Amino acid sequence: MSHVTNYTIFLTVMNTMDGPDDENHLPPIMQRINARLPERQKFDNLDRNAGGYKNMECGVFGIGGNYLPFDVVRAAILPEIATMDHDGFLLVVLGQHDSAFSTYTIAQLQAETEGRW
Repeated sequence: MSHVTNYTIFLTVMNTMDGPDDENHLPPIMQRINARLPERQKFDNLDRNAGGYKNMECGVFGIGGNYLPFDVVRAAILPEIATMDHDGFLLVVLGQHDSAFSTYTIAQLQAETEGRW
């Protein structure tokens, strides 16, 4: 059995330009987030698969995490984005049995960590 939760991160292009991409076309910020996640539960670059003749104007990274709790993902993300421009980040979450998306800004992730959300 599985229990999949989909996590999608949207970053402005400026927030993905902090160094060279790796072999999977992940910018350093996403490489660092992935390093904090369990083995075989890593974000992948989705905007590279969008097709067309133009690059997307944002970075889009997703993971279908099997038994990957929100707290683990939040803990992997927050240290990397805490000083980022708050308007340049969005996390969208959809659990296997959810009927609606949940969205989180940096401020909301920080508030939830501190028990204010």
